[in-house]
Amino acid sequence: REGNVQRVYIDQFTLASQGADAKSVIINTPQFVNFVGDERVDIVLESAADASKSVRFSYLVEDVRPAVVSKNPVQGIAGTKILVGVEYFEYPTQIFIRINDGNPLPDDKVAILPMSNKHL
Repeated sequence: REGNVQRVYIDQFTLASQGADAKSVIINTPQFVNFVGDERVDIVLESAADASKSVRFSYLVEDVRPAVVSKNPVQGIAGTKILVGVEYFEYPTQIFIRINDGNPLPDDKVAILPMSNKHL
């Protein structure tokens, strides 16, 4: 950080489309560290060929916390499979499931759906 400015080099992007006068770029933002709460950052897109050709925009980095957003079924008998939707959970990661603070369930009792992503 320099004063209130954190400089981060982002090299993870994809050129989504390109025309004569416009380009669409998909930016993979980094894991911003040392942020407390929501924080606004300025992002600068700069031409590698000509640094004088740049554009700047503001982006709000939200301070999100993992949360259960769905469960199905909401109740059942022992042996029931429960599908739980968790938003903003670290991904990809290994997870442990505990019932009443007991030992983690065996891996064969836990599955992460292939459609999972960092958001859900």
